Amino acid sequence: MNPIEIPFVNSDNTGPCGSINSNAKDIANWLITWINGGKYKNRAIIPSSIYKQSIATQWGNATGPSNKIHYLGYGLGWNLGIYQGHYSVFHGGATDGFASLVLFLPSDSLGMAIFINSRTSPVPMIIANHITDKLLGLPYYDWSTNQINAFKNQQKNTKLIFYPKAPLNFLPHIA
Repeated sequence: MNPIEIPFVNSDNTGPCGSINSNAKDIANWLITWINGGKYKNRAIIPSSIYKQSIATQWGNATGPSNKIHYLGYGLGWNLGIYQGHYSVFHGGATDGFASLVLFLPSDSLGMAIFINSRTSPVPMIIANHITDKLLGLPYYDWSTNQINAFKNQQKNTKLIFYPKAPLNFLPHIA
C-alpha cells in the first residue's frame, strides 16, 4: 500500500479538536502533572479543586466494550472508567491523518500518550491496553480482537443511525 499524503489544514475553527500542537517532552511533562495530582516538580500547576473536578464524573454513562473496562462517564475534558479494577482517566481523538490517546491511572502513578498516523482507529486504545496490562502485571488478553470488533460495531451502528441509505463500506474500517 502506498502512503497517502494528507495536507495540513488550518484547524483554528475546530476548537479543541486537533488544536493541541506540542512535542513528546511537553506532553510527557503535562501527563506527569496530571499523574501527580496537578503538581509538577512539587509546584501546583493545576489547582487541587480543579484537578479533583476534572477527574470526577460530571456526566454519567456506565457502559463498556468488555467485562474488563467499565466507563463511568465524563469529567472535565476526560473520559473516566474502571480498567480491570484501576481508576482510569483518558481522552483520545483523531483528525486529518492523526490519532491519539492520553491515559493515566492516578492511583497507580501510571500514564502514557500514544500517537499514530491514521484516522479514527482503535489502535491507540489497543496499544494502551496491552502496555497497561504489562505494567500492572495483569494476565494477557486479546485486546486487538476485542477492540477491533467493538470499533466495527460502533462504525456499523453509526452508519445505520446517521447514514441509513449509504453503502456498508461508507465509513472507514468497516469490513
